[in-house]
Amino acid sequence: MILYTTKSNVQREIERNVSNSKVFESHDFTRDSKASTILRSLANAIYLFIDQNLVALQKAIHYHTAEEEDLHEWLKRYGLEWKEATNAKHRIRIGSKTTVPYEVLIPVGKIVGTADHKIQFQITQESKILPTTPVDSRGFHTVEVICEALLFGTKG
Repeated sequence: MILYTTKSNVQREIERNVSNSKVFESHDFTRDSKASTILRSLANAIYLFIDQNLVALQKAIHYHTAEEEDLHEWLKRYGLEWKEATNAKHRIRIGSKTTVPYEVLIPVGKIVGTADHKIQFQITQESKILPTTPVDSRGFHTVEVICEALLFGTKG
């Protein structure tokens, strides 16, 4: 993002606000009313400068708050390309605290989630928990499966 706001631009904005002000239409000015109008115009110009330019600059500095246009510009600058958000893939362990007496199938498409149920995953690889499944380091009989987050991007 390129800022073009200068002192002369702010001054022109103040003059434009003063000359276009409804207060000046068919009104006999006192010194106080003129000063009040100029102060309001000055405050409005400063607000416009802060609101439009500095906030946009602050957003552009941090990628997680940047507008998409600024992100594309940043990527071009560093020779990178835009990629669509993808679903995160994870390896998880599913199993039992006790030895299972028979083969347990873990089907593709089974939905599992985090402990707080905020993020859900879908299993993408079929697996089986066998009676001969060894105990892992935590004392559970588990197998490793690959799953994919149902939400794309940083949420998954």
